[in-house]
Amino acid sequence: MSDSETGTYSLKAGRLILTPTKKKGSRARSSFEATIEGNEIRAKYLLEDATMHQPITLVLRRDESYW
Repeated sequence: MSDSETGTYSLKAGRLILTPTKKKGSRARSSFEATIEGNEIRAKYLLEDATMHQPITLVLRRDESYW
């Protein structure tokens, strides 16, 4: 995924399902799951291009002082 990735999401039983939008001229990417625990969302997915396959973990945390 790039910095400008778009897509949809759905919430099922405490799990966030992220589905990237298919980009013109490329193959469709599969959905991946994120977990929601307290103030944290954690998503694991495989970053792929023509030469590499890199496992990535994306962690989003809510900053309590911001809200």
